[in-house]
Amino acid sequence: MIALLPDGRMLALCDSKKLRPLVAGGDENMMAVSSEVCGLNAVMPDRDASRDIYLNERETLVIDNELAAQRWLQ
Repeated sequence: MIALLPDGRMLALCDSKKLRPLVAGGDENMMAVSSEVCGLNAVMPDRDASRDIYLNERETLVIDNELAAQRWLQ
């Protein structure tokens, strides 16, 4: 699930069984979330892939308006 909160933050969740994977990545100008890393590669091929975030089961990712990412356990 990917959602946009009223204050502009983005929220991304991975399902509890991790049947639908989730990866996030970005650069200084943009963050993107995809179910597969190939989606990030298509949108942002020049990003630093070593900084990609692979969510684990029951984790929530919150990306704020300054593009800082925080991981939360559900």
